[in-house]
Amino acid sequence: MEKYNTDKLETGDLLICHADRLVSRLIKLVTGSYWTHTGNFIWLNGKPFVVEAQKNGVGIIPWEKWIEKYNYKFIVRRYILIGCHTRWSKRALSVCGSAGYDFVSFITKHPWYILTGRWQKKGNEYERMICSEFSMWTYNIAGAYKMVPKNVEEETNNKLWTEIEFEA
Repeated sequence: MEKYNTDKLETGDLLICHADRLVSRLIKLVTGSYWTHTGNFIWLNGKPFVVEAQKNGVGIIPWEKWIEKYNYKFIVRRYILIGCHTRWSKRALSVCGSAGYDFVSFITKHPWYILTGRWQKKGNEYERMICSEFSMWTYNIAGAYKMVPKNVEEETNNKLWTEIEFEA
């Protein structure tokens, strides 16, 4: 396991991830993307964590455990318009343990949208989320509920986002 220095990271930093596990390969196949997951970095009581949507829904995990458990390759991007980190944290943490993972959207709605460009409305778009929906929802990005990791990488590749040099 690589040891990462989190000194350069700030609450709200976006983690755009790549892995080569079975589910990751399926995501790559469906989306045509190198990127397979997103999460967000957060400092809580001086300790590093990741807040993200995984199969058990939106939750929070200690940084070192996240690194060890998933072993993602990732890039870090910072939204320059994030404003107040406390407000971002409250929004991100407000759905931990209550927003489930959106398996239906992941299996049917997102592939349909990728193929046709048409989104099938699903009621409250943010009651259940996949990783990329959650990550972009935390920044109040319009249309976050339609995003897969590939869209997140594309959406954040502009002047409103800064790529953070980050090494093990």
